[in-house]
Formats: sequence, C-alpha cells, structure tokens
Amino acid sequence: MEIIKVNEYTLEVDTTIEELELDCNPNYAAIITYGKYVFFTDINCKGQYIAVVYEFLTPNRDLIDPIRIKTAAEATFPDSGHAIEWCFQSVK
Repeated sequence: MEIIKVNEYTLEVDTTIEELELDCNPNYAAIITYGKYVFFTDINCKGQYIAVVYEFLTPNRDLIDPIRIKTAAEATFPDSGHAIEWCFQSVK
C-alpha cells in the first residue's frame, strides 16, 4: 500500500470510492465521479481544502472498483468549490 501526503493530508495512492468515503471528513469532503475520473476534495488539519483527481483502473465505475491518483493539487483552496474547479481544469 503506497501512501502519499497532499498538503498535510494522507492518502492511499490506490483505493476505491468506498474506502475514500470511510476515510474522509463527511462534513467537508466531496467525491464526484466524472467519466473515468473521481474528483476528491476534503479539508486538511490546517482548515484548507485539498484537491485530488483519481482515475478508474477498470472500465467499471462502481464504488468498489479500483481507482488510482492521477494528479493532486500542490496548492490548497479556500473552499470545496474552488478545489472542485481545479479538478475539472486538470482533466481538460
């Protein structure tokens, strides 16, 4: 299991949407499926939002299908909306 740190937030490189849901802060996180991508935002320990784009590893798009980090924002964001906007921009 490979772990990376994204702006003070620890994430597994390979995971599933189901596992993301269990590990995130339900009051602040957003998980959005967009075609073959999964956009993930959450608040870190400093109160800043992170943005990560995952990509499905199989043609299936279910909660239990494997996903892998494609890219993660180096910057943090003031809110989830700006973090999600970054995700959309990063897959154009």
